[in-house]
Amino acid sequence: MQYTYKAYNGAVEFHRKRIQGFDSLYLFEILISEQVCYSINNVAQILGYRAPQNLHTLLKDSGFLLTAQDLYRSYMLDAIDFGNEPDDYEWFLKTISSLVDDPTMHITTRTRFLTLEGILFVMAHNTMTSERVKKALCSTLGIDKSIICPPRPETNFCDRLASMLGEFGYTIQRQYPVSIYRLDMAVFNQNGKFLCAVEFDEDTHRWYNEDKEKERSTYMNKHRIKIIHADKYTKPETVLKTILKM
Repeated sequence: MQYTYKAYNGAVEFHRKRIQGFDSLYLFEILISEQVCYSINNVAQILGYRAPQNLHTLLKDSGFLLTAQDLYRSYMLDAIDFGNEPDDYEWFLKTISSLVDDPTMHITTRTRFLTLEGILFVMAHNTMTSERVKKALCSTLGIDKSIICPPRPETNFCDRLASMLGEFGYTIQRQYPVSIYRLDMAVFNQNGKFLCAVEFDEDTHRWYNEDKEKERSTYMNKHRIKIIHADKYTKPETVLKTILKM
């Protein structure tokens, strides 16, 4: 189902589209003077990025990013073409930010936007988002699913484990920060208490620096952080049983 929010007599439109198969995920499509784009904050949330900056890094040199100033320029030219006096830049941003009550659509001078080509680029290069989410986003936008880049084994493993743990009220946070390190998966119980970490050793992490890995292991042991190791041969069911015994 789609809802439309309008400003400036329809010169600016936001289309809210529910991601197919996900009741709480919505994509906001922005249409300004025939320019279609999407907030990078909104797309990052849908794809499960911990921070929009990570998605920005993927798109940095792609040529598919727009600035808030680009959107204002499109609006301003459209207003002038129709003989209207355009709002100033800051008021324009306040107006379009107030169209929808969603934190991912709070627009500032630093907000970046993706073109539709940008989303196609992400679908073809993103390996950390589950295939189910990417297919759902493609369906919502009418994009050919054949462009989707297969997810990494770690992504599939994490999705399956998270789904099984969810049945017991447990949650998982990926790339969870601990001091200067990050845990592949941090597991929390029904009360939100940290239980353990699950480290997925893709290709046995053969490219890792051995000395740095020893330092990391020493830190985890010192702070009594329990770590369950898994790889592409490990079944999520096996890890689930270990976690439920803790």
